[in-house]
Amino acid sequence: MDRPDRKIIKKHYPRENLDERLSFTFEADPNLCLVKNKIQIFFTIEVDEKYVPENGFAAKQFSCIDVELNSMLVSTTKTRGQYYMNDWLLKKINFTRDNLYSMFRIEGYFDDYNYEDLADDDKIKIAKTRRSGCLLKDKKYIYQLCMIPTDAFLLDNKPLPPNLEMKLTLNRQNKKFSCINTGEADLFPAPFVLKDCYANVEYISSSNLRQYLDPKRPISYKYDELKMITRVLPRGERRLRIENLAGGNTPEYLFVGLIETGLLGGDDKKESINFLQHGAIQFDLLLNGSSCNGYPMVSLNRVFLFYFFRQFNLNTR
Repeated sequence: MDRPDRKIIKKHYPRENLDERLSFTFEADPNLCLVKNKIQIFFTIEVDEKYVPENGFAAKQFSCIDVELNSMLVSTTKTRGQYYMNDWLLKKINFTRDNLYSMFRIEGYFDDYNYEDLADDDKIKIAKTRRSGCLLKDKKYIYQLCMIPTDAFLLDNKPLPPNLEMKLTLNRQNKKFSCINTGEADLFPAPFVLKDCYANVEYISSSNLRQYLDPKRPISYKYDELKMITRVLPRGERRLRIENLAGGNTPEYLFVGLIETGLLGGDDKKESINFLQHGAIQFDLLLNGSSCNGYPMVSLNRVFLFYFFRQFNLNTR
């Protein structure tokens, strides 16, 4: 693509900002192309001093995301909690530790720690770190956040054609997914209120872009899809086997982690993403009945086999 000969930033306020969902409608422009991988959603959250925000604080306000083009659904996350889990995983995969906690601090990525696993003195230090830079008003810390939606279709860098309307809907979720209760505070009955909420969207145009995105001919979008699958494992079993984990096309990569079942429903005392070993000492990955290269993996000294996440290249040759 050539250099844009015209570029503007449009500010959009939400059509809905409710406890159930947050939605935006980005109107169609007859001459400009919407750059969908640069959508920035700004909002402010007030957190009581009795609570400490979790890592991925901005994304954990939402459980699912839907993208519609001219009222047609083109991308969705059907599994509850899939949105914030995908956001966490994509950032862990694609960015180094230093980049993650510098560039994405504005999205609420603070550190590597699970708050509940720390000693009391360390909890105080981490709480201060996660609150640094925040204004304290009426015993509430004010977080000013900016989030780029991490839907697979939106992250594709090809702009939308002119004269195409896009609607973005994010389902909200309870506060216990994004905050930890540090004392005898009330339970979390509802989502946080998102204040001063708006979205900045970039629209561009150029001669080559107008020719390439000609609405009179079909336009294809190719992008990576990230899908979350959860399976409940029985307790007390020494050997666990999961049949038909994924059907259809063989995924290029698989990321496996063990997590407490209760965390998937939110917990006001623990981080909602906390992958641990849980006593696992061996892992085997089968594709069409045969073990993939390098498997089974054995951990004789019981080091963390599933710490945070593990990447498997699905290649049996």
